[in-house]
Amino acid sequence: MNDYCEEKLKLYMNNYQYLIARLDAFIRKYYANKLLRGVLIFLAAALAYYLVVSIGEYYFYFPSWIRYSLLSCFVGLGGFAVVYLILFPLLQMQKLGKVISHEKAAQIIGIHFPNVQDKLLNVLQLKQRVNDETSKELIEASIEQKTKELTPIPFQSAINLATNKKYLPFLLIPLLAGLFILFAAPNVFKESAQRLLAPSQKFEPKAPFSFELLSKKLSIPQFEDLEIQVKMNGRTLPENVMINYNGQEVMMQKKEGNIFSHTFYKVSKEIKFNFAAAGFNSESYSLKILQKPVIKQFKVSVDYPEYTGRKDEVLDNIGDIIAPQGTSLGWVFNTESTDNIEFALGGKNPISMGKQGSSFFYGYKFMRDTNYSIIVSNKQIERKDSLHYSVSVIPDQFPSINIQQYNDSLTGEYVLFVGEAGDDYGIRNVSLNYSIQKTNDKGLQNGAPRNGSISVPIKSGASVQFNQFLDISELNLDAGDKLTYHFSACDNDAVNGSKCAKSVTFNYDKPTVQKLDSIIEKNQEEINKDLNDASKQNDKMDKDIKKMEEKLLQKNELDWEDKKKMEEMMERNENVQKQIENIKKKFEQNMKQANEKPHSDKIKEKQEDVSKLLDELNNNKLDEHMKKMEELMKLLDKDKLFEELKQTEQDNESMEKDLDRMVEMMKQLERDMRMEDIAKKAEELSKKQDELNKETEAGTKSNEELKKKQDELNKEMDALKKDMEDLAKLNESMENKKDLEDMKKDEKDAEDNMEKSSEELKSGNKSKASKSQKKAKESLDKLAKKMKESADGGGADELEIDVKATRQILQNLIRMSFSQEDLINDVKTTAISDPKFVQNIKTQQKLKQDSKMIADSLFVLSKRLAMISSTVNKEIDGINNRMESGITFLEQRNVPQASVDQQYTMTGANNLALMLNEVLQSLMDQQAEQKKKEGESNGSCNKPGSKPSKKSGKGLGMQLGDIISKQEKLGDAMKQLKDKMAKGKKPGDKPGDKPGDKPGDKPGDKLGKDGKEGKEGDNGEEEGGGESEQMAKIAAQQSALRKQLNDINNQLRKDGKSNPNLTKIQTEMDRNETDIVNRRITNDLLQRQSEILNRLLEAKDALRQQEQGEERESNSAKEQTREIPQQLKDILKNKQSVIDYYKTVPAELKPYYKQMVENYFQLIK
Repeated sequence: MNDYCEEKLKLYMNNYQYLIARLDAFIRKYYANKLLRGVLIFLAAALAYYLVVSIGEYYFYFPSWIRYSLLSCFVGLGGFAVVYLILFPLLQMQKLGKVISHEKAAQIIGIHFPNVQDKLLNVLQLKQRVNDETSKELIEASIEQKTKELTPIPFQSAINLATNKKYLPFLLIPLLAGLFILFAAPNVFKESAQRLLAPSQKFEPKAPFSFELLSKKLSIPQFEDLEIQVKMNGRTLPENVMINYNGQEVMMQKKEGNIFSHTFYKVSKEIKFNFAAAGFNSESYSLKILQKPVIKQFKVSVDYPEYTGRKDEVLDNIGDIIAPQGTSLGWVFNTESTDNIEFALGGKNPISMGKQGSSFFYGYKFMRDTNYSIIVSNKQIERKDSLHYSVSVIPDQFPSINIQQYNDSLTGEYVLFVGEAGDDYGIRNVSLNYSIQKTNDKGLQNGAPRNGSISVPIKSGASVQFNQFLDISELNLDAGDKLTYHFSACDNDAVNGSKCAKSVTFNYDKPTVQKLDSIIEKNQEEINKDLNDASKQNDKMDKDIKKMEEKLLQKNELDWEDKKKMEEMMERNENVQKQIENIKKKFEQNMKQANEKPHSDKIKEKQEDVSKLLDELNNNKLDEHMKKMEELMKLLDKDKLFEELKQTEQDNESMEKDLDRMVEMMKQLERDMRMEDIAKKAEELSKKQDELNKETEAGTKSNEELKKKQDELNKEMDALKKDMEDLAKLNESMENKKDLEDMKKDEKDAEDNMEKSSEELKSGNKSKASKSQKKAKESLDKLAKKMKESADGGGADELEIDVKATRQILQNLIRMSFSQEDLINDVKTTAISDPKFVQNIKTQQKLKQDSKMIADSLFVLSKRLAMISSTVNKEIDGINNRMESGITFLEQRNVPQASVDQQYTMTGANNLALMLNEVLQSLMDQQAEQKKKEGESNGSCNKPGSKPSKKSGKGLGMQLGDIISKQEKLGDAMKQLKDKMAKGKKPGDKPGDKPGDKPGDKPGDKLGKDGKEGKEGDNGEEEGGGESEQMAKIAAQQSALRKQLNDINNQLRKDGKSNPNLTKIQTEMDRNETDIVNRRITNDLLQRQSEILNRLLEAKDALRQQEQGEERESNSAKEQTREIPQQLKDILKNKQSVIDYYKTVPAELKPYYKQMVENYFQLIK
């Protein structure tokens, strides 16, 4: 067949090509030989390896790692052998990959055939040189020749496939051994193959017994317990059976027979296990876990109602919840292996929750305590697990309120409330609710009560403290009205509606007129008693001071007894001060009580004057002197102590006068108030008598009814008579008595006519009864009018007496001032050796006596007029003391020191003259006002210093214009006086100095000699003390204008139209007065006068614009805020400090403990 193929090839190829084809066939056979040899070697090695490994595994039970290694070697080496021995030759046969070349094949053939040798290789080499040589034909011929020579040689016979037979024994031996084992012991290959092909599985040698697993179900829900049972079968059974899992070996518990058991607890993950006994192991088993439905985490969003004021929050993994009523709860469950969650409220049917991914959600609003269940399930586990929780709802509690009341000790009408209101979540509002019940004369209810409410400002919170001030007088209670009031606190419960709690109810009864009179009278008695006690204490202290002065004159040193006496004096002074302070408080209380009655403005002005006197009395300098004496006692400075005692004695005497005067002023005020009360009662009784008279004349009622009414009026007249008797007793106890005879006569006439009317009515004579009733009314009217006039100021006669007395004292004071000024000049120009010097001393002593008389007259006048400040008496006492000191220095011929005291004396006299001038001007204004009321005035304009009308601000502009006109005239007078003083100066005199005054001397104020005004001569120069008198007149006019401007300013303040410029103008006017009194008529004074006029014009223009504005629009009333009394302020301050100290309640408390804390705070209040 091959020869036939070769013949066919010859037909289609030349000799060279044929040669190449034969070489290619050789190469293929060359690789076929290699392929056959590789297959035999591979099969022999693989079979032998398998036999060895199988037999070894069958008998030795290799561990897993050896089986892994053997299997890996077989696969790795076998794979390499297949590729290298089989795959590569197979590919090379198809000329794929790297194969041997023709030259290499030629060499192999040449070695096999000796006759060929290098011929075949030469042919191939010549063929390669055909293209390079020029003799191409020759070479081709040579190739052709050699090719023909090689054609008969069979190249393929160089490869002998039979040489591979030598490998067959290596294959046949393991093959025959395998076949023998296969038929003799087939389990060797079967079991070893099973174990080798499962290298990771552990195989044990077969035991003489077997393990039978009785627990067929090897799956369990996660975290549950499972019992595993195994039964041992066989002829020989072990005593103990072990179970291996998680790297540990545990002995199983033996049960009946040959059954052993073991329990896996709380299985959380898959467990692999096997049994072991007597060195033999069972196969491995796996305990599978069924995924139990698990709630990994859940959150509860708590949406609190708004009224609680609590911020919404999110709770983590908290099932039992305590929440306020109306709270909305929302659950979000994050689960694992859960297909469904059901929510069951109370006994209701479960509701499937909404699901999103692995999360479930549900929400509900709770109004009452509720139990709820969470039921979880999935498809793997048929049974369902449930969680049980509860929601405890806290209902909104009623608020609580606690109030403490503090009354003003003066009137009881100023009430301070310190309160605390609490609620479990928040107080919405607190209000003060009151009810006013009218009563009749018998104290019975009269009509329906009047109710009202006042909102109390509070800060929001669960527990609030508040302070509320109530001025009962603002409720406009009438005498005998009954006031009840309480506080209410309401919470902010928006679910069930606001709930309110009420405090205790407080009561206040407005005193009746009779009870009020009784209270005032009692307080006044206590005040008078305290004043008398203070006066006695002051007398004792005066005696002690004088005794101490005598001892100091007799001793050189102070001993323990002196110190003890000094301590007693200081203690007595403290007692006096305390009494005065107590008097002040009682008087204020009396004023408050008295203001409940409609007293006149005059009485109120007198009350203010007395109150000022009390303030001045309480601000004396005794305390300062006592402290200085205490220090001097420690220093044992006798001389300074004596001087201080002298000063203390003077101040004590001054205080004694003030106390004496205060007693009289109190009685005078009490008398005037009683007179007004009597006048009011007389007016009311007159009205009732007039009404009865009309009924009598009408004849519509019977005599019995008329007599009954007349008898009731007679009883009221008896009460009026009693008041008159008490007034007469009080009047008799006073130094400045009033003439009450005319009033007593009117009272007697009214009483007689009223009794006569009663008798006539009893007799049935209505006409005579009517006449008596008319006469009684007329007498009552006269009594009321006279009482009013006397209370207002004692009528025109008494007012005229006061004016004359004040004017006389002022004239005497001015006369003394002139004389003191002349004496100052005489002392300065008189030598101490001159006999006239002694006369100067006598003159000073005479002036001292005059000053003492003025002081006595002034003190008597001050007891009549409350408007005179206690400063006036202190000023005159100071003048007397300076005079006495000046006399001492004159007697010692110490002129410089004497001049200083004389200068102070004159300055004090000038200042006192200005004060008295204001008092005189005020009295004259009252006189003019009284005349105007009586119709005796012709309506002329007010005098300087007269009080403006107490009407609205309209019309004040006209009064301001009058002040401007008079201020201009004063400015002209100042210029004229300056010009005259400039003409009368000596060369070298300073402006404003008196001719002849020494440089540096303190100027005094000359108010004219003998109290008369200086006259101007034809030459325009004043005589004697004309300049001083003119200055005094200008100063007095300036003072009057300042006072009138002050009244206008006060009225504007009351109307809410205060002008700051008016206050500045008053200050400038006061400076003008000071400069004029001290003879400083300078350019600065005139410049200031010009500024005063400019500011007055501006103020007038501003006032005019305000008055025009009032015509166009009305101003809303301004609310008056009453100041809380100091006593209540102190209570409020102390109360707040206690609350701030103890109020340390934590912000977050459970309701139970929070209530305990609040109860505790209620107890400590």
